[in-house]
Amino acid sequence: MAETYSVPLSKVVSQFDLKIAFQSTDYEKIQITVADVARPGLQIAGYFDHFEPMRLQVIGNVESSYLDKMTSAERLLVYDRLFSFKIPALIAARDLVPSEEVLAMAKKHNITILRWAGATSS
Repeated sequence: MAETYSVPLSKVVSQFDLKIAFQSTDYEKIQITVADVARPGLQIAGYFDHFEPMRLQVIGNVESSYLDKMTSAERLLVYDRLFSFKIPALIAARDLVPSEEVLAMAKKHNITILRWAGATSS
């Protein structure tokens, strides 16, 4: 039987010097079980086939600029759908400031939102 390894989200936050923009109520219990991260560009565009919700999701300049072209209502729908998959956390790279819509949906779905000063390619 294959063993499943995990690391607490709080340890990832500490190790990579991430800043918490919104902390879910279950933050201390969240375990990261998949080493890979994902950039949810296709999911932001509405494509969820083969989506791996157990990965940390990272948004950078490309995703942010695409979202900026949407209306507030459209962004709410995007984040509502993305967060309905109960991802472990969303990381805004390049120290991007989370929008009102992302924070509103994070509160609704109890999803931790993090900020990181690094680039998505780092």
